[in-house]
Amino acid sequence: MNQISKKEKFPKGWKWSTLGELAIYFNGRAFKSEEWGRTGLPIIRIQNLTQSSDTSNFYEGKYEEQHLVKKGDLLLAWSATLGIFEWERGNALLNQHIFKVQVHRDLIDKKFYFYQVKNLLEKIKAEVHGGGMKHITKPKLMALKVIIPPLEEQREIVSRLDAQMAQIETLKKEAEKENEIENIFLKSFLNKFFTKWWQSKKLGDLFSTRYGLSKPSVSDITKAKAIRMNNITTGGELLLDNICFLNLTKEEVKKNRVLKGDILFNRTNSAELVGKNTIFNQDGEYVAVSYLIVVSPKNKDISPEFISFYLNTSKMKKYFLENCDRAISQANFSASKLREIEVPFPSINEQMEIVKKIKLLKKEHDSMRENINKKANAISKFTQAILKEAFLKYEIPTGIENVY
Repeated sequence: MNQISKKEKFPKGWKWSTLGELAIYFNGRAFKSEEWGRTGLPIIRIQNLTQSSDTSNFYEGKYEEQHLVKKGDLLLAWSATLGIFEWERGNALLNQHIFKVQVHRDLIDKKFYFYQVKNLLEKIKAEVHGGGMKHITKPKLMALKVIIPPLEEQREIVSRLDAQMAQIETLKKEAEKENEIENIFLKSFLNKFFTKWWQSKKLGDLFSTRYGLSKPSVSDITKAKAIRMNNITTGGELLLDNICFLNLTKEEVKKNRVLKGDILFNRTNSAELVGKNTIFNQDGEYVAVSYLIVVSPKNKDISPEFISFYLNTSKMKKYFLENCDRAISQANFSASKLREIEVPFPSINEQMEIVKKIKLLKKEHDSMRENINKKANAISKFTQAILKEAFLKYEIPTGIENVY
């Protein structure tokens, strides 16, 4: 890489600067869960910036001006997730582990700062290869160095980057539209399978229910493997890449073990996510935590997969949303209420035929999603390549070994 040495002479007007010299950084407030509400200003958490969650908590009490975020403000996430974002919505309040950045406009163009820091953070993430990355302390973040050209040249670079990023944004929206259409397609077909009239029975007549374990997790990976609510996707898939571990005796594991064919039902979460569920289909010994209900079939005349697919339809998601018990920070759907739900009960042969058709459809859906994700990854890499090329002659070693 063509990097500029500190010993080289810079073009006129160029200079070294640290991130600390280029802006003022206001850390967010450490909101307590009991302060969350349903009204007031939304609280910006990291998942709201990365779009990993559409759920927002609100606060309507007193706050300091430095925690107020307005449209167009720059936000720098520095803990667990590294990233810089431009807030595009209305007034909101900033949660901890995110900086509101106020650039010194006499030193640096605001958009140039955004692009420069975005490029710098991508370089840092690439150098650590995703391993051991937790957060950057504020002193070390402030000490990171960049080379700053004159304001006029900064604005020229921004103008070129804006034009290129506009094209990238068009590609992203097209990919997002494809993804949205594919999701609607799957949901409509899933609903279609359950529009036929069948006799129904209460879920409690067909399944037994029990709550998961309420025990603190431990860091020892040799202990009992436990499934949490985050291991269940909104689409009804089971993910086991981020489980927790509980210190249990062999007798406790045997008594509480989740068996193949059990339905795992998320009873406590934000209201929009209560009711998501999946089929447990794994080998090995696993237990469930207390935010889940383990739903086990009582006889062979019911297919757990058939019922899980039914519980994941739009109709049932709406039912859980409207009938869950809501508290300030979370919602709940009890096992007793779950047992009272009327579920369709066709013959076991018809159940299995529908499960077979839905699985085939989901397989096609997953293939399409994989292609869409490949396109999204390519767009992301294209964005990084554009930034890297734009700042090539300004790049210096990040000193990553001194950052963490």
